[in-house]
Amino acid sequence: MCVCVCVCVCVCVCVCVCVCVVYVCMYVCMYIYVCVHVCIYIYIYIYIYICIYVCMYVGMYVCMYVCMYVCVCMYVCMYVCMYVCMYVCTYVRMYVCIYVCMYVCMYVYMYVCMYVCMYVCMYVCIFACMYGWVDGWMDVYIFA
Repeated sequence: MCVCVCVCVCVCVCVCVCVCVVYVCMYVCMYIYVCVHVCIYIYIYIYIYICIYVCMYVGMYVCMYVCMYVCVCMYVCMYVCMYVCMYVCTYVRMYVCIYVCMYVCMYVYMYVCMYVCMYVCMYVCIFACMYGWVDGWMDVYIFA
């Protein structure tokens, strides 16, 4: 009788301990899993915001200055204005006309061209940040 009670107690204790260990392990693993995935999400969003910040405030200005010197519309406009002014304006007013035309070309069309290029650069970069990098990370995240 005593042996039976001892065996029952031992089995009960072992089962209880095993169940407790399993539950504790399960909860610990669950919290670790959740924590890791939350950390991955936080890291992804931090990366996206840093990337967008770099695109908008660094790449945008680099693109702006490149556009300012390379943009075709600025040079085309300046040359067209210059030749139109040279042939249309009188000799007395030619210099005034050329300066006005070049001023309009340089400060209107140049900025239009520059801002178009700037926004194209910015949106391409944001799209690359948000979809290119995250898609690659989400593939890793899904299969992890």
